[in-house]
Amino acid sequence: MKIAFPFQKDKVANHFSKAEAFCCWDLEVPGQRIEFANPSTDEGCAGHQLIVQRMVDFGVSNIIVRQIGQRMLSRLLSASIRVWQLKGPLSVDDIDLYQQNWAQVATELTEAEQGRESVNFTKKHSQCASQCQTEKKCCETGHHQGRGHCHCSHHH
Repeated sequence: MKIAFPFQKDKVANHFSKAEAFCCWDLEVPGQRIEFANPSTDEGCAGHQLIVQRMVDFGVSNIIVRQIGQRMLSRLLSASIRVWQLKGPLSVDDIDLYQQNWAQVATELTEAEQGRESVNFTKKHSQCASQCQTEKKCCETGHHQGRGHCHCSHHH
């Protein structure tokens, strides 16, 4: 089984998309771990999809999170990755203790609505969405993506 989690220093990060980096472990092959920096810090919206793609490329089947937004949760679930939300803080060193029974320390999230609603997404995209409403475009399909937010092409 391959698992992944966002981390900040030596703990599972509080928020999935805002973590410093991600760690992927193959629990069946001792010592096989990869870490990668969070691409969304540099790539903005496009970085979120890169996170999912890297998880898929490594063959991750389970992700451990503290908090996760609805949009990212939806992406992971669509990629057939199981997502477990921790009931409290967990250090990276303790991950091995629960590898056979995540239900002891986490609840499985099975629907995007179980994630946190993104207030920032709503704020960042409300102006864009209202001006583009008549064009029937969303910020991910007809706009230029910048650092952490989208820019409508007709705003430039």
